[in-house]
Amino acid sequence: MSRTVQEINPRGGMETHGELLLTGLAARGIRIEVITTRHPDGLLSLEKNGVHYHFLADCATGAYSSTYFEKSTELLVERHTDQPFDAVLSQSGGAFGYVSRGRRRTLGVPVAYIMHGITPWELRSARAAVARWRDWINVFRLFLVLVRERLLPAHSNADVDAMLAVSEELACAIRIEWPHLNERVYTVVNGVDSELFRPDPEGGRSLRTTHGIGDEEVVVLMAGRLAREKGCHLALQALSRLAMKDSVRLVIAGTGPERERLERASRELGLSARVLFLGHVEWSLLPRWYAACDLFLLPTLRWEGLPMSVVEALSCGRPVIASRIGGVPSAVMDGVTGELIEAGDTEALTEALARMVADPRRRMEMGHAAREDAKSRLSQERMVEQTIEVLRRIVGKDA
Repeated sequence: MSRTVQEINPRGGMETHGELLLTGLAARGIRIEVITTRHPDGLLSLEKNGVHYHFLADCATGAYSSTYFEKSTELLVERHTDQPFDAVLSQSGGAFGYVSRGRRRTLGVPVAYIMHGITPWELRSARAAVARWRDWINVFRLFLVLVRERLLPAHSNADVDAMLAVSEELACAIRIEWPHLNERVYTVVNGVDSELFRPDPEGGRSLRTTHGIGDEEVVVLMAGRLAREKGCHLALQALSRLAMKDSVRLVIAGTGPERERLERASRELGLSARVLFLGHVEWSLLPRWYAACDLFLLPTLRWEGLPMSVVEALSCGRPVIASRIGGVPSAVMDGVTGELIEAGDTEALTEALARMVADPRRRMEMGHAAREDAKSRLSQERMVEQTIEVLRRIVGKDA
């Protein structure tokens, strides 16, 4: 293949994944053009790490819409006419316009969707995160989306040549949701740059000293958007019940709608001295925080393909305590590289934390296993190679 195109959203888990995949493909000599929504600064194009980005000025930043599907398809056809593409690689439903408007059949360029989730999982996540009456509005909206999807005839996505699920659990769910696509579903587990996200004892110690964290304290890290569905409130409840809480420091990296509520809860639970809210942390600085922690925590209520933060923590050699939900089990080997608990079970979360806090040798052994497993199974290189294999297969099929 000489050329492919991908459509992505602004920075988030999907874009982090997309950027790693794109730069990896470009490094292998594949020409990449990205069609995406409006740039926040109004740029129309950008060249970065060998990837050429096209921004659609008429489309709201980070939002798929009917206008986006129309304009992105028009530009795709225009660019293909100028220099033909070999394949279209779509983040989630980014190429829906290309498929639904019949352009796949007329243009003949095969298309692969990278799937990070499906609507039934989104609906489960929304229901689990309900805390206020207005949260039910989102539940109802997703229910309508699901109804609309299931009323669509099977041929609405019949022209998709491949679906790349970012975890084995998601791949199974896709096959159940769309059985007619069964043989076109592939698992390509999320990977990270294992040289950037790697053990760094010296950097970790330096960061702990900077923030006044003692060597004897067990640092538990959470990183991500502060939304109820991520389960930060459950982490606070578990910490408050922990017998050894005075030896634990919970560090929370990220911003979001729940931050004020979480800070208030930490005060009410008497945890102010034990919880450090970092706010927004640049992605490039996250490896040092993984290095500074003793274990990573994600008691999420959200059904998603596979959280990038979990893979990053494992690659940094940190054991993970996480919910057994969505695609998390594809990354965390229960009892080997971390512990999996049932989502929403605060008692189980407290017990898992207690075991990890009390046993530094176990943390060390799990951390070593996590790093080795991440290098072999959860690396950027492996993700890129598996994606290329799928693209070669669908391009060869159409040749």
